[in-house]
Amino acid sequence: MEPGIRAIVETIHASKVRAVLHVTGGGARALGWLTSVPRCSNTLLDARVPYARESALETLGRATDDDVESYCSREVAEALASAAYARAVRHGSSRATASASDARATTGLGATCALTTEDVVKRGDHRCFVAAKTLGRMTTYEMRLEKTSGRSRFDEEGCASRLVLRALYEEARRSVDDADADAGVDLVREVLSEREFDEVSVTTMEDSAYANASDARAVVERWLAEDDSSTSGATTAAPMILEFTGGVLTAVGATRANVVLSGSFNPLHDGHRDLLAAATATKPPGALGAYEIGVTNADKGTLSIDEIMRRLEQFSTPGTVCLLTKTPLFVDKTRAAPGAAFVVGADTAARLLDPKYAGSDAALDESLNEIRANACDFLVAGRVDRVSRAFVPAADVLAAAAARRAADLFAALPSFRVDVSSTEIRNAARDSGRD
Repeated sequence: MEPGIRAIVETIHASKVRAVLHVTGGGARALGWLTSVPRCSNTLLDARVPYARESALETLGRATDDDVESYCSREVAEALASAAYARAVRHGSSRATASASDARATTGLGATCALTTEDVVKRGDHRCFVAAKTLGRMTTYEMRLEKTSGRSRFDEEGCASRLVLRALYEEARRSVDDADADAGVDLVREVLSEREFDEVSVTTMEDSAYANASDARAVVERWLAEDDSSTSGATTAAPMILEFTGGVLTAVGATRANVVLSGSFNPLHDGHRDLLAAATATKPPGALGAYEIGVTNADKGTLSIDEIMRRLEQFSTPGTVCLLTKTPLFVDKTRAAPGAAFVVGADTAARLLDPKYAGSDAALDESLNEIRANACDFLVAGRVDRVSRAFVPAADVLAAAAARRAADLFAALPSFRVDVSSTEIRNAARDSGRD
């Protein structure tokens, strides 16, 4: 390995960066460079080379490529980076004590290239797009190689791999005080002609609200405003989910949590805390539990910013993870947090299995199949029925799930019962205020 490449990789491994790489063939040599230097486990969480069309679609989470004009494009590189970022969040540190600096160093990188085939002259340019996605920032690199340069496929692959390494290095040096500011640029410069280097473009799109993770109100206001993205010329969908840890933003569009308790938490009480703790304890060591507030309700609309902040303030204790979503339906929540176990009461689980709420039997089956495809399931706790005041055990729901051939999606949370409710607490507080 060239000394300059090794020095770059050593700096990356010494940084706080934890990354997932999605590299569609061109640029894959960078993976070998990363893994050839000790301490790669400090940096690399996962890497994929989705070379075939089918693999690329799976990585992007798409069923078809009808809207993909070209796989070698800025848009695909950024989509790969976004998918890699979400994976990096999910498979990064599960520590509830993750800091804002840890969150900013979580990186997803996507690369897509069109390189020489040597025996056939390509009609289009030989080019490479690399995108790096972090909390509140997307940086995209574009490099075009001269077709008449005489480079072999091996040579062009080396150029593309250097661009991949540069993109990762630029993220890494943000957390390394003495990192050489020009090393990443020089890494690419030394294998390009003067014209090729001059035409390398770097574009950074930074959202200051998300980047300033400690200002929770600014973050939420920015997120709520993205509901209007359809009229603002935006080309990417607004994130469905925000993750806060101790009141500080730690992820956008993804979460580390794999056990999720959804509710209004108006107010949060010990029953909620005990339920999430009991559910998390059923999972393997390292599982991370989180509370989730859906800010949008089909009947009541979207909560005001003041109300959202009031509820979010309840989760400001260090290490406490709270998610905000715009997803009133559980099938949508599973898209936002794939692989998670959702903790629900028996009454909620019963509604999830009732075709009346889904609209039809066919709609319910489709919803359950999508939840299954998203690798999610439900932990069911017994609960007192609000109307009859009778305790409904989780076993009653499991029988209904089996009848719908959905027994694999529901499991009982054994020996758990807390009858207190937020409604009763609010009513008691109101009645006390009248005295």
